Amino acid sequence: MTYKEINEKRNLEVQRFVNKLTRKVYEKFVNKRPCPVCESENNKAAFTKEGFDHVICLNCKMFFTPNFFKKTVLNDFYNGEYYNKTWQFKSKYDISLKFKRKYFTKIAKLIEKYKKPGSVLDIGCGTGDFLNVMKKRGWDTFGTELNSYARDFVKKKYNINTNNLDLEKFEPEKYDLISMSQLIEHIPNPKKLLLQAHRVLKNKGILFLAFPNRFGISIIIKGKNAGRFKGGEHINFFSKETITKLLNETGFKVKHTSSVKIDLYGLLRHLFKNIKKENNLKEITSQNKISIVEKKSVLKKIPGLLFYEILTPLCSKLVGIFGCGEDLIVIAEKK
Repeated sequence: MTYKEINEKRNLEVQRFVNKLTRKVYEKFVNKRPCPVCESENNKAAFTKEGFDHVICLNCKMFFTPNFFKKTVLNDFYNGEYYNKTWQFKSKYDISLKFKRKYFTKIAKLIEKYKKPGSVLDIGCGTGDFLNVMKKRGWDTFGTELNSYARDFVKKKYNINTNNLDLEKFEPEKYDLISMSQLIEHIPNPKKLLLQAHRVLKNKGILFLAFPNRFGISIIIKGKNAGRFKGGEHINFFSKETITKLLNETGFKVKHTSSVKIDLYGLLRHLFKNIKKENNLKEITSQNKISIVEKKSVLKKIPGLLFYEILTPLCSKLVGIFGCGEDLIVIAEKK
């Protein structure tokens, strides 16, 4: 099964939660909430995607969905066919694995500027690639993950123990480092999660966060069509300001923030696709007389080494300078 086919299955699975007449998610599947940062109910509608309204808090400028899936629905979804196939695909055919390891190694080195190797808990550890990097660097590793296939994979491939317990079930002051990579955007009550992380961390323990950047380059260019907007899956969209506010209120001191990554291939495909629509497959300019089809074929012929190891890192550095990388990464210390 290809990744495209997996995403098609996801889209079909999502549609069963949406009323075809109103194009809104059925109320029986969701709960409602105020702003996850300041708890204000005063907000402004931005758009609706996959049945979920996306709004901006008029008090603190947090961008979020006021509706979120009930826990029983989420548990079924994260252990359903789409997520099982996704983890199977990533664990067996992910051609970007070496790039992920390179990225996680950079993250590990950054973390170790603030904390020497000790005990680490990775919440939402997926297939364990980050934990494996940390294990090789001398950290005592443990992870949590909702999906059972991913948990089994982590144990078999890396011999790292995991469970699917909520953070509130863990002992207090147990870990030197807690990692949450691509997690907090899924959580209905991120304030509660951060308070629990504060409780479980040792004194002066470190919290590492990585999540979609509210002002990332893909969101800026694609708007509501950006892949980061995923209906009931991604419900929080933090900026540097809103995450800093929430961390301060939950007992953390921010030590580092930066924006990283760029989906260069996805952005180029998006731009070429829009040009194709506007020009209806005509020549782009009278000077070069290159058609859209020819331009797309040129994109496909760019050598992988040049594209992924030279062009993409260069563009990633550029968007990082301007604060519009796809992800924000934050390192905070327990006060």
